Amino acid sequence: MHLQLSNVFKVLFIIPLIILSCEFDPFKTYEPDINKDKPQPELIINELSFTEDTIYMYENKTLLFDFSAGEEEILAVKVLKNSEELKTFYDSKGEIKFSFEQMQHGVYQITMKIFTSTGTGSLADQIHEEAFQYEFAWTLIVVKDFYGMTASVEDGFLKLDWGEYFGSDLIFYAVDIGYHSGYRCDSSEYIAKGQIGMKEDYGCSARTSSGSIIQFGYISVPNEFPEIKLAETDSGTYYIHWSMPKYYNAIESIRIEEEIFTSTTWANEVVKTVTKMNDTIYYLKNVEKGELRYYHFYYTGKYPKDPYTSEPATSVQWASYNFY
Repeated sequence: MHLQLSNVFKVLFIIPLIILSCEFDPFKTYEPDINKDKPQPELIINELSFTEDTIYMYENKTLLFDFSAGEEEILAVKVLKNSEELKTFYDSKGEIKFSFEQMQHGVYQITMKIFTSTGTGSLADQIHEEAFQYEFAWTLIVVKDFYGMTASVEDGFLKLDWGEYFGSDLIFYAVDIGYHSGYRCDSSEYIAKGQIGMKEDYGCSARTSSGSIIQFGYISVPNEFPEIKLAETDSGTYYIHWSMPKYYNAIESIRIEEEIFTSTTWANEVVKTVTKMNDTIYYLKNVEKGELRYYHFYYTGKYPKDPYTSEPATSVQWASYNFY
């Protein structure tokens, strides 16, 4: 916030006042006592809602002001946007609203000029044609390209990024995970270590000291477990294989359970436990015609699903194959 003070005042014009008395003298004039040495009064800021040189605008903003100047009168307050005069107040207090919807994305210069009486006692002072001037200036940056959360993979984890909120009134970012909302995050990104591949919805908002909630984005992450495929070697051995999980660093283990159905029997057992996520193959044993086999992949995460729970994230997928 910049304040410029004018150390001198301008007399725009002085109208001579002819005093007529009982003894008429056409050559006699009256001039009021003038205190040319009276110093410029101190401008007192009772209220001024724009307190920083640069204001970032993500929603409607209101510029509130209330000034006084000791014994001197506040004659006018003029507010300009770039070179455009927005409004002139003939009062010491007031407000002007800036509409986020109506303003375009970009940078604006906001200037406020305050005019006070001089108290010199001159005629120009008395008829308000003489004034001291004070000035405030701000840079107002309207931000309209902030909405949009992105998802990526970083070191085997889901990374959510929504960009930075530049306003100084930020308290924290609130991350919503599924049905849980308001998890506090102090940076403009979140590593979802509890995401092991299941479908989930994420959102984010900036929370400000004024109580505003600025929505920064929303994204839905689909089910992203690797596809389980059946193949056969040249020698006739069947095997199932899959790609390394997308969020491999978030997974502690994969327990593979095999179920075998025939016309007369049923068998169930754990046939493999994967702890190294690049281990992506399992060779089937003793395959016979007429069997139906199910393979269940039970995923256990290293971390809780979200910050609201303490148990590791878990999920399951399965595939089935008929052997004729």
